[in-house]
Amino acid sequence: MAEIKKVWLVVDASPESTIEDVLFEADFPKLADYMRGIPRGTWEDEHTSVYLNESEATADAKKRLKKSTKTASVETYRRI
Repeated sequence: MAEIKKVWLVVDASPESTIEDVLFEADFPKLADYMRGIPRGTWEDEHTSVYLNESEATADAKKRLKKSTKTASVETYRRI
């Protein structure tokens, strides 16, 4: 089996998020720093997913962005 050198992380999007906000590449030192630096519970709250394949991660990120935009549209409509 090939050595894993990097992973891609995807987190939930907000209505204002861009792809760079929800998708990022990390080697293991960067991943460890990320995990140490986030507040307790954030990993679960953001529904963080880890991918070995960039194209799968990108597809998930785009899906989350699209979903957050739809949610924002519904919330805006409800406030009117």
